[in-house]
Amino acid sequence: MTTRPLFAFCVLATLLAAGCAGQRRAPVGIGAEPSRDVTIFVDNLDFNDARIYISTGGGRTRLGSVSGKTRQRFTREWRLPTIAFEVDLLGGGRIHRTQELAVSAGEVFDLLIQAGYVRLIPRGR
Repeated sequence: MTTRPLFAFCVLATLLAAGCAGQRRAPVGIGAEPSRDVTIFVDNLDFNDARIYISTGGGRTRLGSVSGKTRQRFTREWRLPTIAFEVDLLGGGRIHRTQELAVSAGEVFDLLIQAGYVRLIPRGR
């Protein structure tokens, strides 16, 4: 008669273990695919509003707009080996282009807009 309680205990333990062993997500940074995002902090020190474009070899893609005398953060998925920007100052009549820089996934850049020039600064290099 002692086998029945032992059998019931084994069945209960098996069901409990199966219920608790659901799929778990890998902690961020451990076994997870690395982020392909690039973060760009735009500091518009000019009085004019600016339209920001990501410049690629054959064209450009609009990133967003930044009002004069403000700072804004943009995050974009990026898979190409280099990155460059074009800044169109509204009312300024001229488009400024940054230098082209090598880029890695997860990298952070500062894009500084001042009267007369635009500068792209990678953080942590």
